[in-house]
Amino acid sequence: MISDLIDHYTLEAHAVQHNRPWTAVEHSYLEQNLRFQTCAQIAEHLGRSQNALKIRGVRQQIPAPSKHPGYYTGNQVACILRVDIHSIMRLHELGLLKMHVLPGERHIMQISRIGLWVWAINPEHWIYFKPGRVRDVRLRRLIELRRQRWGDEWWTTGQIARYYGLACSNSVEAAIKRIHLPAVKWGNWYVKKSNALAHPFFARKGRPGTPRGNWTARGDAFLLKARDEWRLQWVVIGRLMKWPEKTAMYRYKTLTNPQHPRV
Repeated sequence: MISDLIDHYTLEAHAVQHNRPWTAVEHSYLEQNLRFQTCAQIAEHLGRSQNALKIRGVRQQIPAPSKHPGYYTGNQVACILRVDIHSIMRLHELGLLKMHVLPGERHIMQISRIGLWVWAINPEHWIYFKPGRVRDVRLRRLIELRRQRWGDEWWTTGQIARYYGLACSNSVEAAIKRIHLPAVKWGNWYVKKSNALAHPFFARKGRPGTPRGNWTARGDAFLLKARDEWRLQWVVIGRLMKWPEKTAMYRYKTLTNPQHPRV
């Protein structure tokens, strides 16, 4: 009989404890710590059940941590930048894109909208995504304005080799590995155009390479005629134009490919 009474009063006290009204302090604690603590930790601190926290969140329209206004999840960032989610995870692991990991078993990554925009507008980060493919129109516009003021661009080793008329990019990669040419590795090596132009490269036997700026309309016309009308071999065209054979091939492909500008 006594044990039954004890159980009854215990259950009644427990029900009163969990049905007590929410105070402003408790509500503020719940709202401010959802992104930094698990539901179990918050429930333990407030002395409430996790179901009570969920019900309170629904009734007061408190957004879930992953849907907090003004913040993007890792998947949303990947969608905006049009890259793979694994690239975003890799950037976070390397400390190149600082994101907050929400508590819980899912380990959802999150970053503020302002934080993402500041990161994406920085030209140093444009090798990690293609600015022209950014899905957000306003962000893409800000990146374009920043690019116009920057006055530089990122080149791959292949672009540098074609600019100087090199047979391949081995000498460019050798300069990078010898720390003579500053570069950043992200799949391929990326070099700023200003650094590439300041570094001397030579095509063959000490002969300076043929930079893209030295290509003329007359030379392009001769190249197209020699290949399309006269059917000359590349080695012959290279000798006539005093270019390396592969330089003539690259230039011809550039002129005949509609996806590449004729520069």
